[in-house]
Amino acid sequence: MKELKEQEITVDDARFKHIYEMIESKFKETTLKLEQQLAEERAACVKAEKKAKAAKKEHEKAEKKNKELRRQKDEELRRKEEHWRQREEGLRIAGFGCSIM
Repeated sequence: MKELKEQEITVDDARFKHIYEMIESKFKETTLKLEQQLAEERAACVKAEKKAKAAKKEHEKAEKKNKELRRQKDEELRRKEEHWRQREEGLRIAGFGCSIM
């Protein structure tokens, strides 16, 4: 009877050891997969940040160019208005102005 109990304990210990090793193996496998996934997500995050930074830089560059174009158009408009104002003044002085009013 004592031998039977010892055999049962040995069998139970072997089963426990087998189950423990299976769980430990699955745990290590899952941990490795999660670490790989985390590394991939971190790499994707770094890539996305670089892309966003480049897009921001391009946007700022375009804004600066648009601002300069608006400034040039405003300056051109101011020069044309000044030209026409001077021309009208010259015509008025020369007597070619509107005499209705």
